[in-house]
Amino acid sequence: MAEGVLYLFKAARRPAYRQENLRLVAAERGSVVEVAYNRMWVAPELLAPGALPAGTIADIVVTDRPFSLFVPVRQAEILEATTDDLTLRLRLLLRSWVAVEGGDAASFTAAVKAAAPGRFPGDKFVAPKKDTTRLVACYDGREDAGWRAVVDGLLAVSRACEDEPYRESVFFRPLAVRAAGELHQARTVPL
Repeated sequence: MAEGVLYLFKAARRPAYRQENLRLVAAERGSVVEVAYNRMWVAPELLAPGALPAGTIADIVVTDRPFSLFVPVRQAEILEATTDDLTLRLRLLLRSWVAVEGGDAASFTAAVKAAAPGRFPGDKFVAPKKDTTRLVACYDGREDAGWRAVVDGLLAVSRACEDEPYRESVFFRPLAVRAAGELHQARTVPL
């Protein structure tokens, strides 16, 4: 499947948005989630019937006012896209955590802004990917390092904001569970 062709920008201006962002970061690979955007925040070409078919790959990027730093956090596959008079709803299959090749969020931010000046975000939060920045999927042996990089990026976005929306958040990730003296990988034991 192709690399991300779409950006979903996620801001933390409201507590509900912040909680949704935390759920997106916390969910394990393979989780199915739903996100919704007001149609005014969606690039018009993506509202046309069939513009977001199942299988479209999206890179989820966290930011917040003053939109000075963009941090990619997840890659997702669109399972279903529906619209009504006010809303675009996306049902997403979450894939791996992602990081900028080389790990530099500032250069990623500059590349995204240069590829579509004045457009991201603030004008549109769901938009086609126009830059050529390569994001690296973090799975298998790199999964834990990828998750940690995402958390560090989220905290960097928070520090760049006046109200530091994620300052009091706690991040942890169970890696295994011991049941009846036997060690099990967390993904195989329902918690």
